[in-house]
Amino acid sequence: MLPGRSSGAVFTAGLMREGVAREHGHLHSRASSVRLSIQWDERHGRSDRGTLRALVGAARRARFSFLTAGSILITAHAGAAEVAPSGEPGAGASALPSPLDAVGDDALRAVSGWQWVYLAGAVAATAAMSPTGADHAIRVGVQEHARVPAWGDAAYYGGYVLPIVVPASLYVGGLVARDHELAGAGSAAIEALVFTELVTVVLKVGTGRPFPANGGDPNAPDHLQHPEYAHEWAPFGFAGRYAWPSGHTAAAVSIAAALTSYSENPWLVGSIAYPVAGAIAFGMLTGDHHWASDVVAGALLAQGIGWSVGKSFAARAGRSSAHADCVTVVPVASFGVQGLAVVGSF
Repeated sequence: MLPGRSSGAVFTAGLMREGVAREHGHLHSRASSVRLSIQWDERHGRSDRGTLRALVGAARRARFSFLTAGSILITAHAGAAEVAPSGEPGAGASALPSPLDAVGDDALRAVSGWQWVYLAGAVAATAAMSPTGADHAIRVGVQEHARVPAWGDAAYYGGYVLPIVVPASLYVGGLVARDHELAGAGSAAIEALVFTELVTVVLKVGTGRPFPANGGDPNAPDHLQHPEYAHEWAPFGFAGRYAWPSGHTAAAVSIAAALTSYSENPWLVGSIAYPVAGAIAFGMLTGDHHWASDVVAGALLAQGIGWSVGKSFAARAGRSSAHADCVTVVPVASFGVQGLAVVGSF
């Protein structure tokens, strides 16, 4: 094999040399060799794409299995758990926190009260961006001026792995070290992730929004010339249209919010967790995986749920300031603007 050449190139060269050596038929043999090389390269490319699809499928199945198991455990525990007597905030303080602690109460808090403000913000942002052409304009602007395929790929694959690895590692680490802080942080992150993903899946199926490429070739010359895709919605269509809200963004932000609101050092934790979530969120745009309003909606919904769950765990840990009014930050990514926004939490 020649150095710096692929096996396909060497195979083609060998056939061409053989063709040249033949009399009266070398043109035909040469053409045959080219056809063979193209066919081999196409099969090789399909193999690579198939491997990538298999890896993505495995990541999706692992995430789905994790969330399904968590949902079943949480639901079963909520139905069987006894309500602890009121007025005993210190009860069970010696036990390590668990993702199943007061899960029913946490679920109610996560989808009630101020959480409806976050949902209203997600809907309002989408209503302002989808039909007006803003979503399409942002997509074109990002793809033409801020397209970073490596970032988009890293965010896409990392968005499947990190939301499982980080909470599970914190919780298991807390169990092994008998560390209440670590176990509580992991428990809050796991519970927030499960709640957020359940809400996200329902909304994805219920809205039926197509992804930016809408099933087409993302490298086609006209892939940015379909503004109508941003306006299409097919509720309960079950045709691969599950763009709104962004699940990657929602998962990352829910964990960041839960860890930040639970921590005794929220500014320190938030300064680490939110930039990571923001990087994943922007990766959904630069990788052309989601519309901008998908990302904004996912961030808002997850911020409300994750912050609520984190505060609930902090309150059970006996922190008197756990439910104090405060402000937090959420990632923002739009045409010409990437950064963080300050959001009040009450």
